[in-house]
Amino acid sequence: MPRGEALEPFAVTRAGLETGPLSVWLWNGLKERGVPIVCMDARHANAALKMMPAKTDRNDAIGLAQIVRTGWCKSVHVKSTASHEARALLATRSQFVRTRCDLENQIRGVL
Repeated sequence: MPRGEALEPFAVTRAGLETGPLSVWLWNGLKERGVPIVCMDARHANAALKMMPAKTDRNDAIGLAQIVRTGWCKSVHVKSTASHEARALLATRSQFVRTRCDLENQIRGVL
């Protein structure tokens, strides 16, 4: 390719990812940018990937791409970013309350 010539953006027909701790944030971010994305159940994808002869990250990516390409995946609902932020705040508050109670009990025990 000649120098200075820009690469043409490639067209994504469909992207896929497994459920996991970061999948919510990735799914919402890609969806906002207009990427057609499918979030598939990790257990379902794992069952399909078990048939792969060699378990490597590269083979897993190829297997997931094949699952999404053929449509042989169980799509799951992904909640909104706002609901996950609210859940994170509630979990953080709960942890703070637990820590405060532990500290109070420690101080009471020392006194």
